[in-house]
Amino acid sequence: MDSPTPAPAKAPIGSLRALWPFVRRHRGLFGAWLCALALSSAASLSLPVAFRTMIDEGFRSGSAGDIDRAFLLLFVVAVALAVATAARFFFVSLLGERVVADLRTQLYAHLISLDAGFHDRTRSGELVSRLTADVELIRNIVGSVMSIALRSTITAAGALAMLFVTSPRLAAWALVGIPAAVLPVVLGARRIRKI
Repeated sequence: MDSPTPAPAKAPIGSLRALWPFVRRHRGLFGAWLCALALSSAASLSLPVAFRTMIDEGFRSGSAGDIDRAFLLLFVVAVALAVATAARFFFVSLLGERVVADLRTQLYAHLISLDAGFHDRTRSGELVSRLTADVELIRNIVGSVMSIALRSTITAAGALAMLFVTSPRLAAWALVGIPAAVLPVVLGARRIRKI
């Protein structure tokens, strides 16, 4: 009977620091991505405020001018969200492609500089396959995962701040209630995974 293979160990997130020199070469793209990320998060956080303004101010007064202004505000916020999200996706995708291109160039230059004995001991197909798969994984991390994680973090922090501004008591209950509901699920899932 075969023994179960252990699950691969997860690399710590600090190991991504090795990519920083490659990202730093493209400061302009990185800065543009951060600006687009901030604008996209601000627009997505202001969308509920625009809806509230449309419902409270637009429909309450009943005048056509107020309704038009409320819908115009909602339209402007939606357009700003769409443009900022498209810009964020464009800049982070371009940044990921440039980082991967630089990384591939450096890796190929290193492989070519190795002595003939190394290439005799190691199969070329295995090197190229591993190089392609690993670099593609890095492109995925830089090009999408990093952007999604940062966007989600900023949006969650902004939403929490807006919740505290709107209703501190409800925010406090949410901070207590959500972990109390999620913690048993997480602990149960870990126990089931061990079993």
